Amino acid sequence: MASQDSFNQWNFAWEKNNTKWHIQERHPFYDNGHRVVGVEYVEKGVVEFFQEQGLEYVVEPVEQICGNLYKTADEHLKIFCCDFLKFDKDCAGLMDVVWDRGALVAIEKGDRKKYVKLMLSILAPGYQYLLSTFCYDDWFFSGCPRTVPPALVHILFGNHCNLQHLETRDASERMSERMDIRPVLEDFWLITEKNLK
Repeated sequence: MASQDSFNQWNFAWEKNNTKWHIQERHPFYDNGHRVVGVEYVEKGVVEFFQEQGLEYVVEPVEQICGNLYKTADEHLKIFCCDFLKFDKDCAGLMDVVWDRGALVAIEKGDRKKYVKLMLSILAPGYQYLLSTFCYDDWFFSGCPRTVPPALVHILFGNHCNLQHLETRDASERMSERMDIRPVLEDFWLITEKNLK
């Protein structure tokens, strides 16, 4: 379970609108008629997402996660507001596709193995998992996004999955408002099911 300090940090960032990671666009899978499931720690982030998109939503409490489910009337878009480490496959079933563009790098270092174990438990056979990570010298910066170097991605996922490194981009300029260090590299990974022949 994430710490209260971690929740306070994220809540404070949303309250102060210090959310440079927030992208104000709808998920392309949703726009193409697919079902999309998200998990967000802070309620304000969920509510703002639906408001920005002009989407009507309903809210239901979900006791098993000590949180709430926000969903569109057609149930094609569901966002669970909770501690991610309380989420499981009973909440929304198994996932065919995952796009992690900010979760692993936000998770506390001590919770990374629990995060990966949870992620592996909610993946459907034949899944595709796109992961974005950042790599920088954390001697000078230790906040979010946290550094997750390529060697650590292999340690966390390599025994369970196939890993394909897709691309490295220099994110130094884009991240300069948040962190005064260079270089900041962003890596993109495709994670797929390991064949057990």
